[in-house]
Amino acid sequence: MAVDASSIGVEDISVTGPGGALTVTGVSLDVGSDGTPRSATYTVAAPGGSWDTADNGAYTVALLGGQVVDTSGNPVAADAALASFNVAVPDSPPPSADPVRVEAEAMELQGFQILNNGHGSNDQLIQATGSGAHVAGFGFAEASGLYNITLGYFDESDGQSQLSLLRNGEVIDSFVWDADAGSAIVDPSAFMEREITAIALQAGDRLELSGTPNGGEPLRIDFLEYVYVDDLPAV
Repeated sequence: MAVDASSIGVEDISVTGPGGALTVTGVSLDVGSDGTPRSATYTVAAPGGSWDTADNGAYTVALLGGQVVDTSGNPVAADAALASFNVAVPDSPPPSADPVRVEAEAMELQGFQILNNGHGSNDQLIQATGSGAHVAGFGFAEASGLYNITLGYFDESDGQSQLSLLRNGEVIDSFVWDADAGSAIVDPSAFMEREITAIALQAGDRLELSGTPNGGEPLRIDFLEYVYVDDLPAV
């Protein structure tokens, strides 16, 4: 007996797994007309929009009674165990615990200029070109998580500049360069590091350094370094 092609639809089957029933979103026939044999391919929506390790396990496909009919109108009987399949999404490797350094001169600069200087970590650093706000930024492209961030800069003794760290335009740290422990030039005595801990970051975030020079201190920045420390807290 020939299959009635018009009776094939998303309501023909149910698919259940560890998290409950899935939504059947589509179906296609190998031949779009009545006849036999016919092969139908069904599409289901991933739980939560995407497959991940929480969805791993066995899934059962059931044929619902009375949905598919032949060309004489005879319905196909229900079959609670029509088919089954297993989902096994592998665990993603954790982000590297090695620090990642972004040289200041490699960032997108507004107002800053690049200065060649052997005291910079890559023989270069950036400095302000005048008064007012200066910005250096980049897009974060690593795995989501909590990160510790370290800023390398030169806190010289002839000014008290101000610098803020922003994530997507929101200030997450701000401080004044008032240590004045070194000299009034770029040398090892003026080099400082500032650590900001447990900052939540996601791929696509934008990090910016926005600051204002003061006195004879031209806001010299060497690098920003970040290192993964933990997963984001569960929502």
